[in-house]
Amino acid sequence: MGMIIRVAYNNQGWKAKCKNVRYDEMLYKCRQRILNTQFKLGKNGNCVGTCDESKLCREYYWINYSGDNFNKTRANGKVYFVYPDKDNSLVLWGESKVKSVKGYRIYFEPFEPWPRDKWISKIKAKEILGKPWGSGTFRYLNDKQEERLINLIRKRDDKINNVGKGKISQHLKSIFNAITTKPFIILSGISGTGKTQIARIISAGLIKDDR
Repeated sequence: MGMIIRVAYNNQGWKAKCKNVRYDEMLYKCRQRILNTQFKLGKNGNCVGTCDESKLCREYYWINYSGDNFNKTRANGKVYFVYPDKDNSLVLWGESKVKSVKGYRIYFEPFEPWPRDKWISKIKAKEILGKPWGSGTFRYLNDKQEERLINLIRKRDDKINNVGKGKISQHLKSIFNAITTKPFIILSGISGTGKTQIARIISAGLIKDDR
C-alpha cells in the first residue's frame, strides 16, 4: 500500500519560498488564504511566510497537521505528491518512498519533482479514491487506489514514448532524403535529442542493404 499527499503549489520546486507571488496565478489559493500555508507577502513581492511545502524537496518530510501520529502499518511503500489546480482538480508532480515514520512526521527518500512535461493534470480525486478528497493533506491508499495512479503514470509514459518514436521517424525520413542527394550530413542539437540513436539506425539500415 502507498500514500498520496496533497500539498500547495510551490514555484521553486518545493525547495524554497515562492517568488513573484503577486503575478503567479498558481499561487492565488495561498494569496487568498484558501490553503493554510501561513502565506505572508514580503516587500520584494516574494513570500516570507513559513510552510512545509518550501522545504519538501529539501528536507523530505511531511507533517500530520491533525497532530495525530501516522499509522506506521499503512504509511509505507510509495508516496505520490499532488497539488490542487485552479479548478480544484489534482496535478500529480512527483513520487518517492517512505523512509521512516516518527510520530506525526513522515520522512521520504530524497526525490525531485518530475519535469513539468511529465506532470499529470486534470485528475479528479474521486477517480483515484472513489470519493471526493474532503479535508486533510494525505490519504492512505489501498492496492486498487494505488493501481489507478500507476495506470495514469503508465499512460503518460506510453504517450511520451510514442511521441518520441514519431519524431525519430520524421527525422529519419528527412535524413534519408538528404542522403540520396548528398552523401554527407551533419546532425546537430543539444544532448539527449537522439542524434546518436538516429545515426545508429541509419547505419544499421545501410549495412543491411549492402548485404
